[in-house]
Amino acid sequence: GFLDQTFGLEGLRVANPDGFGSDAFLSLGSGKVGVAARSLLSDKVELPELTLSSIRLSLIQSAKGSNYGKILDNLERFQGGEATPSSPGEPTAGSVEDGKRFVIEKLTMADVVVSVVAVPELQLAAVKIPLGTIQLEDIGTDSDEGVLLADLAGIIVEAILERASASGQLPALINGALKVQLAQLHGLKDAGIQAVEKILGGQGGQAVDDAKKAIDEGLKGLGIGR
Repeated sequence: GFLDQTFGLEGLRVANPDGFGSDAFLSLGSGKVGVAARSLLSDKVELPELTLSSIRLSLIQSAKGSNYGKILDNLERFQGGEATPSSPGEPTAGSVEDGKRFVIEKLTMADVVVSVVAVPELQLAAVKIPLGTIQLEDIGTDSDEGVLLADLAGIIVEAILERASASGQLPALINGALKVQLAQLHGLKDAGIQAVEKILGGQGGQAVDDAKKAIDEGLKGLGIGR
């Protein structure tokens, strides 16, 4: 809708990393964007609002690793400025400085549900966690340049996982691992987002230490080394 400065998207699916099945890691029912048309031809695109609806995110844990672990590892590398493939044979995305940048006044993620896939050998039962609506404001406003599209994708995943971790409904083994990895990321803080502490649930260094201890105890109880 160029004349009314809007854009719509339906049926987006983000694949799982290799080794974690053919189901999607994340799927999106629909999305809509309000665009400041005058900014489309510039290097920085202004989005008054971005709304994503019916988001489904699936967490898979095995004795050898997890899908969210691989994805968060890649996010950490990207935020550190690396653009190299994480495994031999994977394509290189190019410089992390490439591409248009965006400033989003309001990002709304509605009807968000995080699911844990059952793994009987790890004593993990299937869990579905409705997270309701997650709203972020002023993304990229602390920088004259805004954020890259890949940064924005990382911010969305990070915000959902932060909220899931803070919900208290994830299995202890998964929640402990998530807290450790999320503590290494800085996408939410670096993007100039308002009310970040509310999303993070005030988690600090002690929470990370406690999470590491919970992981070790959980793995030991299952006879798995870390």
